[in-house]
Amino acid sequence: VSTPGYKQLRCPIDLIHSCREDDLLLLPEIKQYCLDGMKPHPRLFRGLRNYTLLVTGNEKRGQGDDDEHSGSSSGLPFQEHFNKNGTVDHDAILKDVPNAKTLKCRLDYRIIEDAIERLV
Repeated sequence: VSTPGYKQLRCPIDLIHSCREDDLLLLPEIKQYCLDGMKPHPRLFRGLRNYTLLVTGNEKRGQGDDDEHSGSSSGLPFQEHFNKNGTVDHDAILKDVPNAKTLKCRLDYRIIEDAIERLV
């Protein structure tokens, strides 16, 4: 079911996405949105114009954390999307995407300044 035209955003979208290494589930779909954003569209902008992925390290789960809904004995849901270290190889997935970049840091003012400069 497609989104009705009156509910669609008709402007370029820049995304700053911050998450842990062990929590990158939609990266192949985001990659496709980035590639769609590079294609010329005459009336309606599609996809992402710019994508910045901020990755932080894995957080150790506390002793009292509940694993009953995780779907695996290792505590990670969707285990098939992760490598043996429990992380997604985000650099390999996004390496050929010119409007995407990956940084290993938390959000700070320099990242916001860079994003604002690219808006114009």
